[in-house]
Amino acid sequence: MNRWLRAVLSRADAWPARKLLWVSLGLAAFVGFAHGGALLALRAHPTPDAPDIESLTMVSLPLVAIVLVSALAGLVLSKLQRPVLALHGVLFLAAASYEVVWGTGILVRGIPAGNFSWSAGLFSLSVAYAAFVFSRFSVPFNLRASPSVYFLPVVALAIAVPIDLGVMARFAYEINSRFGG
Repeated sequence: MNRWLRAVLSRADAWPARKLLWVSLGLAAFVGFAHGGALLALRAHPTPDAPDIESLTMVSLPLVAIVLVSALAGLVLSKLQRPVLALHGVLFLAAASYEVVWGTGILVRGIPAGNFSWSAGLFSLSVAYAAFVFSRFSVPFNLRASPSVYFLPVVALAIAVPIDLGVMARFAYEINSRFGG
């Protein structure tokens, strides 16, 4: 198993920084579109969960702008690629930590009222990607080879997958209960 995990992580390590910047750019655009769209929809038609969404977007949208601008800078100037990815690693890991707390809260308290959707797998991939970028670019070089840092994406995935599947199961159960299935 350890050999297989090392092989998978080794292949991920081979991805060029430029490709990871494109992934970061895509993730930021996706979050910006989703959160910006939700904020615009709330402005047009306020809902009871508007304060929660507004407070989230007041943090997420500036972070999206930082990731977008820095990723573009890294794509234009190759000497900025590693420092930009180090910044993304810190920002993504902070966001992933929030995601894990949020997802765990959904498991404990239930599905939030209002418009809620869940895409199984997206949660797990975003948490694992954040741990990957953090462990490869944000951690000092001499620590990257330590097993706790090297396998951080695997640990993150092992934490995220049960939460992801648990929320999906709870969501399916509640939808089924609400609509009499």
